Amino acid sequence: MSFRFLIPFLLALWLIACGELAPPDLRQAQALNLQLTRSVHACINRQDWTGLHKLFAPRVRYRGRALGAAEQELPRSNFLANYRQLLQIYHPGQFTLRQLYSAGAYHVVVEGLTTNPDTVYPICLIYTIEHHQISRVCAY
Repeated sequence: MSFRFLIPFLLALWLIACGELAPPDLRQAQALNLQLTRSVHACINRQDWTGLHKLFAPRVRYRGRALGAAEQELPRSNFLANYRQLLQIYHPGQFTLRQLYSAGAYHVVVEGLTTNPDTVYPICLIYTIEHHQISRVCAY
């Protein structure tokens, strides 16, 4: 076996595994965004709508399965009222975070499950975060 092919392969594997370190500002923004996302889902599970009010921007853009390809922009209070109604009708159980992914400085991807007594339903959410508040939600 020739080692001249093995060394570049191992070097490439090491570089991929270590990855390029993100700048401190980007890492800090990602950490804050992940914490904000965890806070949102804790408030949803507690049904703390006042707490959620503080975590969302004054105007929120929303895209979900119920709307098809359309995206709505709503005032925060209308968005939260609609979101609360949707959760009560379609997903009255708990939301369990399975995985969070930072996607740059402004986006967080959430994989989770809603659990009811008789069903488990997978959900994927993509949040856009600007000025430490959620300004856009895409639900799949």
